[in-house]
Amino acid sequence: MSLGAIGTDTGGSIRVPSACCGITGLKPTYGRVSCYGVVPLSWSLDHVGPMGRSAEDCAIIFDAIAKYDPRDPNSVSGPSITPGGSTNTSALIAGPEGRSPLSLQGLKLGVPQESYVTPLHPEVRAAWKAALRVFEEEGAKLIDVELQRPTMALYRTVQKPEASLTHNQQGWYPEKKDLYTDLVRTRIEEGSQIHAIDYLRAQQERRALAGSFRSLLREIDALVLPTIPIPAPRADQAGKDIEIDGIGENATDALLRLTMPFNLTGLPAVSFPCGFSSEGLPIGLQVAGKPFEEATILRIAHAYQQLTDWHRRDLP
Repeated sequence: MSLGAIGTDTGGSIRVPSACCGITGLKPTYGRVSCYGVVPLSWSLDHVGPMGRSAEDCAIIFDAIAKYDPRDPNSVSGPSITPGGSTNTSALIAGPEGRSPLSLQGLKLGVPQESYVTPLHPEVRAAWKAALRVFEEEGAKLIDVELQRPTMALYRTVQKPEASLTHNQQGWYPEKKDLYTDLVRTRIEEGSQIHAIDYLRAQQERRALAGSFRSLLREIDALVLPTIPIPAPRADQAGKDIEIDGIGENATDALLRLTMPFNLTGLPAVSFPCGFSSEGLPIGLQVAGKPFEEATILRIAHAYQQLTDWHRRDLP
């Protein structure tokens, strides 16, 4: 219906719906796109980014919206997108230093350890492994890496108090509490009960996590992993317990488990289709990269989309 759209992502809300709908979505580096005018959820986790049918569409939109904005206190002015200062769109077409964008020769792609992604639906695992083979055949070097896996408790201990304070400062809660759903009302109230020392401890742990991710990314160009551990779930499963490869897990936690680490660390990440389940449900692949290197992860996604047609297929 349109070239693309703008999404907001605090724990995965650009990448998760992109994975579930068979489209491409980019969560940029924290602060790279202004959050001015966006109703905040959690100011230290909120991101704004493009959603489109392809990586190229997302690059076009990203070029238009990625800039410093003094109205957003968290906005940052990133370095030139490529050494020559070209845009993401032209980098997709020409590749870095004039190399073909189809060539991934020399790129080092990190593959997280099994414990980081499990539990994982067997069809998601198969699609992820198939995508890795495509990258390897195009000249990328796959490197097994050990990632620290943050807990959902860490994420919620940062997100909930910030949301509670924001809605209180805006005069929305508790003044208009009857307009909130039960789930949102519960989370805001839980946020007001988290102690300051626990919030600060979580921020300290988060900083260490970001440091470990950035240290790892000095050795590789990007990480490749599933966006969500299951094919697109039914809407009525939200918040309920589900079974993934024989292991029980809350569905909402499962959807955020592989995306929220890049909100906590502020690193750019893009989700794009890499297959469909036996029931015709989309499966998403996620590539995360170094700070301000959106062009690199978009180039990886674009190269994959020139070699496959998952992003062109319509949902059944």
